[in-house]
Formats: sequence, C-alpha cells, structure tokens
Amino acid sequence: MNSRRIAIFNAKGGTGKTTTTHALATGLAAEGKKVLVFDLDHQANLSFWFGCKDDTAGPTLDDVIRREVPLPDAIRPTDVPGVDLVAASQWLIAADPALRAKIGAELWLRRQLERLPARWDFILFDCAPGLGILTIAALAAADEVLAPVQPQVLGLAGVARLLETLEQAREGINPGLRLLGILPVMVDQRVALTAEVLAQLREHFGPQLLKSSIGVNVRLAEAPSHGRPIYDYAPRSTGAADYRALTLEVLGHAP
Repeated sequence: MNSRRIAIFNAKGGTGKTTTTHALATGLAAEGKKVLVFDLDHQANLSFWFGCKDDTAGPTLDDVIRREVPLPDAIRPTDVPGVDLVAASQWLIAADPALRAKIGAELWLRRQLERLPARWDFILFDCAPGLGILTIAALAAADEVLAPVQPQVLGLAGVARLLETLEQAREGINPGLRLLGILPVMVDQRVALTAEVLAQLREHFGPQLLKSSIGVNVRLAEAPSHGRPIYDYAPRSTGAADYRALTLEVLGHAP
C-alpha cells in the first residue's frame, strides 16, 4: 500500500489547519480509509481533539525526537475507527532544537516513515504555524500540500508567499512535492469583501484553488471541546457538509 502523504500547511496561524486535519482524517475514515495523523504543533490541539489530554497515555512525538523512542511505539489508536495518531505535547517545543542538532534534520521524518509498515491509505501532517524544522520536515516527507487560506486581503499576499515556500521546498528537499490545492476557509458570505477576495483568488490562483470551501460555522468551533468529529457532533451542519465535500474532492484527486 502506498500511502498518500498530505501536509496541511500555511505558515500563517489561525487558518483552520487543525480543524481541516481533523475533519479530513475523520472524513476519510468514514469513507473506509485508514489514516495516520501527526500532530506537529506543541499546542497539541489536534491531540486534545482526539482525546489525548496529556502525555501520560504513551509516548508522543517529542519522545521520538528527543528520547529516540521508536516511532511505531508512539502511534496510538483514537476513538475514531480507522484513525491513528502520533500525538504532540507541550514538550514538543523543546524538540525543535533537538531535531536541528541531528544530521539531515529536514529528512528525519521522511526516514522515519520509511520504517513504518504499509498500513495506512493516508498520512496527514497537521503543521504548526511558521517554518520551524518540524514543518520543513513535514514538507520533505509529504507528497502533497493542502493549504487552508482565509479570504482576506492579507491572505492574498500570504498565498503568494506560501507558493514560494513550496517552490523552495521542491528545489531544496522534495522535488516531488505538489500542491493538492488551496482551500478557502472561514468563508463568510455576509461580508462584502469576501466575494471580492475569492474572485481575486480565482483570478490569480485559479488552477490551484479547490472547488470546495469551508464556511463560517459555529458547530465547527464547538466540536473540539466535545471531543467529537463534526460529522458526529453536528452531522446536518454546513460545516459537516463542507468538509464532507472536501473529503470527496481529495479522494477524487488521487494521483
């Protein structure tokens, strides 16, 4: 089995990367796919959403990096059938300098994945904001990048910088890296500027823009505190419908 490796990436914070990772992982699992998710953010919001509220339940990614715990020992099942997780913890912030000290740090994650059994259809990386070494390692290990973007004026410049970053990653560490697509998130049709920015996104980045988009939805904001996928917490919500459409579009983009 050749896993599709997708990094959910935008160097800017607050763009819905964790929500997108969780909804895509659980949506793919609902379609019968086996999914392995990496939480690469020391805030560990994705891990919390999947029920890992502390680092006492088993090794985390920090243990793999700093204590050289074998990666398979850090893979844990979640309450969502079909989804496994490599959890983060607050100590992951200390892993950045530890990883930088390793020879070939950018390729560390890719080498780790090569040692895993061929068990999963998809491997998803929930990247932290910024361009820390773990994010760079995820771009080196991934096949594809899914880029959530808010339809704001400043977001347009951010998309250009994002595409430049991906080009640098292709030139420096991962020639096969490709853009799965730009995903408009937190789309509020009540705001007049939203339509204008979406039109500019289509004009400048049309071929790279996904057909799916994610609207503003209070149920999406509530779901993490209940520890449930949006499809279970509010199955009839627009948030569930939007992410279900994204899941099907990702499946339709099979290379």
